[in-house]
Formats: sequence, C-alpha cells, structure tokens
Amino acid sequence: MMTNSQETNSAAAAVDPAAQRKQQWAQAIVLVALYSVPAFLCIHLAIVGDLDIWSHMRTGLWILEHRAVPQTDPFSVYGAGRPWQEYSWAFDLLVYKLYVAMGLKGLVVYSAVMLTAATMALHRLARRMQTDFIFAVLLTFGAVFCLVNLWTPRPWWFTILFFVLEIDILMQARRSGRTRELFLLPVIFALWANVHIQFVIGLLVLALALGESILSHWIKEIEARITPLRMGLVLLGCIVGAMANPYGWTIYRTAWEVGSQPGIMNLVSEFKAMPFRSLQDYGVLALALAATAVLARAKRVQMFEALLLAFAIFLSFRSERDVWIVVTVAVSILAAAAPGTPQSRFQVTF
Repeated sequence: MMTNSQETNSAAAAVDPAAQRKQQWAQAIVLVALYSVPAFLCIHLAIVGDLDIWSHMRTGLWILEHRAVPQTDPFSVYGAGRPWQEYSWAFDLLVYKLYVAMGLKGLVVYSAVMLTAATMALHRLARRMQTDFIFAVLLTFGAVFCLVNLWTPRPWWFTILFFVLEIDILMQARRSGRTRELFLLPVIFALWANVHIQFVIGLLVLALALGESILSHWIKEIEARITPLRMGLVLLGCIVGAMANPYGWTIYRTAWEVGSQPGIMNLVSEFKAMPFRSLQDYGVLALALAATAVLARAKRVQMFEALLLAFAIFLSFRSERDVWIVVTVAVSILAAAAPGTPQSRFQVTF
C-alpha cells in the first residue's frame, strides 16, 4: 500500500511539464500584480500631505549640517535646552536626501518602495505557512488593503516591515524547532531602533514567546520547541542590539516617556481608535474575528498565539495608526490554521 507521501510524489511525477510551466508562469503574473498594484496605486494617489514629514526633513537637514544627532530640540522655544532624542534620525536623513534628489516625488517613491517591501514580507509570511497559493495571495491582499490609511511617507513603514519579518522568523522557529533564523533578530532590532521608536513592540512580542517557553515546562498542554535559555538569549541580544543607536540605552527611557504621555491618545488624531467609516476598518475587524475564531476552534492550547492576538487587538483597536499589528498577527494565525495540501499549490493556470 502506498503512503500519503508516495501518492503525492506519484501525482507530482504525473504532472505534465508543459502544464506545470504554464502554472508557474501564471503564478508569477499573479505575484507581479500583487507586489506592483499597491505600489502603483500609492504612486497614483501621490499622498505626501502628511504634516510630520516636513519636521522629519528639517531634522535631516539639521543632522547633515551639524554632523550629529540633536540632543535638545533645536526648533522650538519650549524645547530649547531640554533633553530631546530624535529616535527616527536615520529616517530623517533618508527622506531629506530623497527630497534633495527627486523633490516631492522622492517621498512618493519612498512610500511605494516600503509598501512593496511590506507586501512581499507579508506574502512570504503567509506562503511559508500556507501551501495553497491562492489563499496566501488573498491573505496578503487583504492585509495590504487594511493598511491603506498608512500609505504616507512615515517611519512606521520600517516598523511594519521589521515586525512582519520578526513574526515570520519567530513563527517558523516555533513550528520547526530550528532556531538559526532567530539570531538574525538582533540585527533587525539594531536597524529598527534607529528608524522608529516602536521597536519596543517587537521586544514585547519576544517576551511573550519567552513566557510561553518557560510555562511549557510546568503546563504540559503548552507546546514550545524553543528552550527558555535560547529564547532568553535571543531576547537579550535584541535588547542589546537596539542600543546600537546614537543615544545608547537611554532610547528605552525615551520609549517609556513617549508611551506614557498623558492624554496623547485623545489629542493626536492618528492615535485615536478606528472610526469604522471606511471599508478597510471593517477589514481589520474581519481579520481579527477570523483569527479569534481559528484559535477558539483549535484542538490544542496555542498560548503564544492567543496572547499575541490579544496584545495585537488591544494596541490596534486603541490606535488607528497601529492596525498593522493585528493585521500581521491575524495573517500568521490564519495562514497556519489551514496549511492546505500539495495538490492545491498550483491553482492558477492560463
């Protein structure tokens, strides 16, 4: 009697090479559309009217002029002489140089390139867990659509990209037990801490993974393939890696001050909750509900995924600018829930 793997190999061998090539070409065309259409729309919409971009570019010019990062606020009377850290200094330099080279088009190019990179990372995250080609594409498209309100030249695009890469690496290590990729994370955090303060969210995710690894030794229903020692070393490496910035360890003090500012959630419009006046807001809700339903129906306890989803829902539904958190987490959960079969890999044909 043939095993399932033998039957799969026999079926694969029976596939006509010409038909297989057509299927691969069809998939390639779909992927080109998936990666390029959002970028094309971003360029077509040419969204530059983000008030914060001008202060970022002015800071980039200041850094070039003084060949140093600011330690006090050089642009306001209130901030003169007061300690101030520009934690997005690398982004400031990048967008200012793009503006010098290309004018306002450079800012649009930045948004389009970062959107494309994030789309590719999201698709890679879904594809590594999901053998069904169409399902992975649809998940990616849905996720990118939910981020339409963020298609502006802001440093949060680096955070979205690095967060997706982190979740991808972490989920693969937890599923397979192979932890080699985990040691790329300190490098990612060293870059992340120089472009956006929200790298601390990534550290909290790693702390959740460490907690799961520790609890698995006492609660047999919790399955963890990464030892607490290894997970702890990765977290420590990322904490130290994030200190590779001009402000050193004090970046954590700044992160605490930014996150604990009283009233900021009500005073700044982008920090307010989703108003549910657009289709993409309901798309975020649908992804969150679908991921919750998947975890509720799971046959085994998925502690990390449940805690991660709860954490993501809290942050994303509290602040519209953070919807990328729950979108990324939902994609990873949904992709892993129904991995598909080898026969469903080639569903797109001419």
